[in-house]
Amino acid sequence: MNAVKFFIEFLKDPQIGALTPSSKYFVRDVIKRMPLENAETVVEYGAGEGAVTRGMLKKMPDGSKLIAIDTNPELVRSLKKINDSKLEIFHGKVQEFIAKRMEKSVDCAISGIPFTYLAPKEKEYILAHTAKILKPNGVFVVYQFNPLIGKFLKKYFKVAKEELVLSNWPLYTIFTCRPK
Repeated sequence: MNAVKFFIEFLKDPQIGALTPSSKYFVRDVIKRMPLENAETVVEYGAGEGAVTRGMLKKMPDGSKLIAIDTNPELVRSLKKINDSKLEIFHGKVQEFIAKRMEKSVDCAISGIPFTYLAPKEKEYILAHTAKILKPNGVFVVYQFNPLIGKFLKKYFKVAKEELVLSNWPLYTIFTCRPK
């Protein structure tokens, strides 16, 4: 999906957490925080049009699974164009995914969903369930325009690193979290 089409989707759907697709530099910066080479199961909240998804799939071993979740029908259509047997797509909210079929354990989770738009109860629900399924040596990476999610993350995770990255516009803060 090109940047103009992506921006139009952003204007139509406030649940989209970005103005433009992620840059290849941002994809590199975000996925280097996850041990994908040995991951069996990874879950991605807010997969968008799949820039980060594609980057992760390249690093993941054969036989592993990446579950990409998004609510926007246009973005899900873009995700469905990715031809990789490791990819499974869930069209719906993260909360629906958790309620219907949350994985028992994951090596890595990554989230680009705009937590700013969620009610505190929704944030808590997502973070609590993610903390529950993350393996003891797992990693949860969260990237946001608004760094205020940090206080919620610290309730459920050890925030190993919080970094403002300059490889995308608008700028993101990336939180690298580990289980408590």
